[in-house]
Amino acid sequence: MDVSERIQRMMSDFEQQAAKAAEVKDQMSELRGTARSKDGTIEVTVAPSGAVLDLRLE
Repeated sequence: MDVSERIQRMMSDFEQQAAKAAEVKDQMSELRGTARSKDGTIEVTVAPSGAVLDLRLE
């Protein structure tokens, strides 16, 4: 395998890894976490960044 072929292979590997990273990023953006107080009067849903997406007070 000559230098040009190795560079092509490395670029191809890099592009595949970048595509996988983009998929993971997209999947993570869909993650949500929800917690509820023991008595059930407060419920909060947050994004991976910690941003509050929903807050329910009863």
